[in-house]
Amino acid sequence: MYQDIAVARGSTYDTLNKRMDRCQANIENISNDIQQLQACLAEEECKLEEERIDEITKKEEYDQLQEQMKAKREEEERRKEEARRIKFLEHRDHVIRELMSTEREYCRQLTLTYQAFRVDTPEELEAEGIDVKTLFGNLSDVINVSQTFVERLSSELEFMEDKEDGQPQAEVGFPRSRVGSCFVAEAKRMKLVYTEYCLCQERAEQTLEKYEADPTLHKVIQKGLETLRTDISCFNLASILIKPVQRILKYPLILNELIKVTEVDNPDIQDLRVSLETMSEIASFINETKRKKDIVDKYRAGEDSTLTRRISKLNIHSIGKKSTRISQKLLNSLGFDSLSRDEEFEECERLFSVLNSSVSSLISNLERVIDSIHETAVSQFNTAQNIADLYKDRQPREVEKFLASHSHILSTVWNQFNEYVDTRVLRPLQGLLDSLTGPARLILKRNDKLLDFSSVIQRTEKNKDQSKSKQLNEELETTRTTYLALNSQLVEELPVLLQIGTEMYTECVKQYLQARKIFVGRATKQLLHLMDLPLVTSSSGDILEVFLIKHSLVSNQIGRFSFASKAFRPDDRRGQVSPVPGAAADNHVLQTGNHRTFLRGKYAASKLYQVCEDIVSAGQLDLSARSGDLVGVIQQKDPMGSRTRWFCDNGHTQGFIDSNKLKLVGQSPESGENPKPVEKLSSEIAKPSNNLPGDPAKTLQAKGKLVAVVAPYDEVTEEEGKKPTRPAPPPPSCKVQPQLKKRDPEQISHHSYEEIAASEMQSQINDLSPIYEEIPGGSRSSMSSGSGSGRSSGSPRGRFYYAVYSFSPEPQEKTMIKVEKGQVLRVLQVAGEWWYVQDRFRKRGYVPATYIKPYTS
Repeated sequence: MYQDIAVARGSTYDTLNKRMDRCQANIENISNDIQQLQACLAEEECKLEEERIDEITKKEEYDQLQEQMKAKREEEERRKEEARRIKFLEHRDHVIRELMSTEREYCRQLTLTYQAFRVDTPEELEAEGIDVKTLFGNLSDVINVSQTFVERLSSELEFMEDKEDGQPQAEVGFPRSRVGSCFVAEAKRMKLVYTEYCLCQERAEQTLEKYEADPTLHKVIQKGLETLRTDISCFNLASILIKPVQRILKYPLILNELIKVTEVDNPDIQDLRVSLETMSEIASFINETKRKKDIVDKYRAGEDSTLTRRISKLNIHSIGKKSTRISQKLLNSLGFDSLSRDEEFEECERLFSVLNSSVSSLISNLERVIDSIHETAVSQFNTAQNIADLYKDRQPREVEKFLASHSHILSTVWNQFNEYVDTRVLRPLQGLLDSLTGPARLILKRNDKLLDFSSVIQRTEKNKDQSKSKQLNEELETTRTTYLALNSQLVEELPVLLQIGTEMYTECVKQYLQARKIFVGRATKQLLHLMDLPLVTSSSGDILEVFLIKHSLVSNQIGRFSFASKAFRPDDRRGQVSPVPGAAADNHVLQTGNHRTFLRGKYAASKLYQVCEDIVSAGQLDLSARSGDLVGVIQQKDPMGSRTRWFCDNGHTQGFIDSNKLKLVGQSPESGENPKPVEKLSSEIAKPSNNLPGDPAKTLQAKGKLVAVVAPYDEVTEEEGKKPTRPAPPPPSCKVQPQLKKRDPEQISHHSYEEIAASEMQSQINDLSPIYEEIPGGSRSSMSSGSGSGRSSGSPRGRFYYAVYSFSPEPQEKTMIKVEKGQVLRVLQVAGEWWYVQDRFRKRGYVPATYIKPYTS
């Protein structure tokens, strides 16, 4: 612009100059405005700085104020927290002291009750008619648990008081006491003891009510209450007996209150929570068990046992329930039931059914057996009485002994056996059977409730009506609770009942076997004494067989008379069984080695004969035989006295054979010599061969004929007859050593009978009298045959002895035999201090003569 003004002329110059002035004026104005703005800006900056300074000052004051207010609030909160903590400590201290004092008082009252009623000596109360166990239960256990709990609390609180001495007043009390640990330590015992007591409480109340209704028993209870009221105030005995139930249910409340006033950082808080959970479980368990017990007692009571009661309960509802159960049972049998089976209960139910039926069957069978034994004893006594009446004018000694033996068996032995079985077997079994009635009823109820439960489940699943849902759910819960209560009770108690019942059943069977063994042993002993009577020892042959043969022949003779009954006529008895064993059967039986062995063991050498020619039976009582067969002569005459026919035994059948067709073993039929003595004959008889098992007989050549020869029973072979060289040991001391008081049961024969003294019957200890055994070859026929073979009546040979002491030979002493105390033996040979004997198993060997005695001594 300045260049334009310099070159401009005239009006242009003036215009430009004016414009220049205006610009200059504008610049000055702008400069003035700038200065004003700068002044304003500086002023504003001063104001802002002043305001900033004011704000900083105010903030510091505010912060200080806030800090002061915060410190004041914290102080107030601290004072409140301290006050709350002190309050909680005081409350906790109060609760602990209350727990301690109430527990001591509770324990003191129970102890005084225990002492006032003299529960420690129950015999006195039971003598007056008080059932101490039912009325007081396990009160002593409750007192012991309470005393232990009090001691734990006291020791814990005393320890904390000593530890807190010298602390500020706010810390005085039991802020760190470990009360919860005391509960935890006694929780298990409390559960067991208080549960048992609470379960029996209802029964105790019922018993107490019954006692209070009885004037005599009421006086006894009032006497104890008067003694108790001198120390404590009580309304009646029931108010004391209910205290343990109230106490165990109060523990959860006390623990809950302690947890509320215990700090979180207190080390006792965890134990308190565990104790609360445990005590709550105990209380719940007691309540649940009590509820189950009430349900079980409800269905265990035999209310429906009478017909009137059943008719009174018959209504539409009961008929509907039974029809529903029947249909549900049908569905279950078809497999449409959705419920799972309880295998544990089913197994218990099966075992229970087996036990119940077994006990019932055993009682019934035992009663029949005992009746049969009694009828047998009575019949035998009547027979003996009839025989005595027959010999009334001239009654021999044998008949008197026979009648006395059966009279003793019936009057003494049988009565003792009957009383023993009734006391030790039948009564316990009947009590066991009665105790199974309640569980059987519960099992039926449990099965019914299971059907109800299953039916309600199906109806609930099929239900689509919302208005009935609530009712069905309530019914479902009720049936489920009842079923579970019965099922759990049975599953818990049935195994214990089965174990106890099985043990009792087994013990009763053992007691019966013991009683039967005693009875048979004593009866056998009485009858065995008859074997030594002269009439029995002088008879030859088997008495029963001789009697049957004589009876048959006499009956035939009587049958020939016209006035005889048809029962005696032979024609009417042809289809009947012959009285002689094997007479009616086919007697054309080939004789085997076993038959010969039997004859050798049964008959003496002088009684063994050989058939000379084949014999065909001509009559019913005749015996068929082949040439060379061995027979034992039972009688050398027939029942009519004829000596031309002998009664013989071929080992299989017995019958008559002509005497001229028999020869003594080792004697030729042409010789006609008299029978040789047994001593000479034994040397001529061949020893049995061991080549064939079961057939020890062998044949030898005698005058061109094969003759079967069997050694007689009493013959001892050369190998067997080796007498021991060492002297016989002296008998041991009569004093029974402790280890010999009880014999090894494996060494006692199951077929032996022992005589047990009545005084030892209670302890079931076997006495030392002989064991009466049946020894092969030891029948009356063998004894009589032995007596007829040249033995004197006083000789021990062929007689029965029993071992007074046990004898065990060394392993290398093969010719000796081991015997047990009381074992019966038969003497074969007498050789000084060593006697050769045989036991019931046909084992032979030597034993010291001083170790055995005749069983009749």
